[in-house]
Amino acid sequence: MTKKDVYTVPHGDGWGNRVTNASRVSAVYDTKAEAQRAGREMAIANKSEHIILNSNGQIGLKNSYGHDSCPPKDKR
Repeated sequence: MTKKDVYTVPHGDGWGNRVTNASRVSAVYDTKAEAQRAGREMAIANKSEHIILNSNGQIGLKNSYGHDSCPPKDKR
């Protein structure tokens, strides 16, 4: 199964949401808040990660809506 993480990214004069390996954003929003809301819904539906980028392209926030182990696995 292909992982379908959702990225909220700056796009032109607005913001968009792009799924992993997609070449284009799914929609363009006027504000980051609108794009984040839609991206969160997409990530929940995909049971995946939602990665929100800042306007400079760096990761600002990450949320997981997938099947994470609880407690997290020790990676030592």
